Amino acid sequence: DPDTAEASGNTGGNRPNWVAGTFTVVPEHRLDANSATIWYMAASSSIYDTIEVDFLNGVNAPMLESRDGFKIDGVEMKVRLDYGVAPLDWRTLAINGAAPI
Repeated sequence: DPDTAEASGNTGGNRPNWVAGTFTVVPEHRLDANSATIWYMAASSSIYDTIEVDFLNGVNAPMLESRDGFKIDGVEMKVRLDYGVAPLDWRTLAINGAAPI
């Protein structure tokens, strides 16, 4: 039963799992493509600084360019969004089940 746990491995006297229901599961199919058993955890961004996203020159909207098509009948379109992402505090992010980096 996943709602009970015994740290010593003794299954005779299971106690309630004190962390059951504490976390919110957020499924992400792109992460599952690497492994069905690896899981990731992040602290609440409303409490801790976890990941920072910055945009080039402060432009946080996509840049859209278009031109009349030469190789196709119609209009060619290009969309670009220049951004960077960085972890702020290693203690707020975790991965389990992966080989060390």
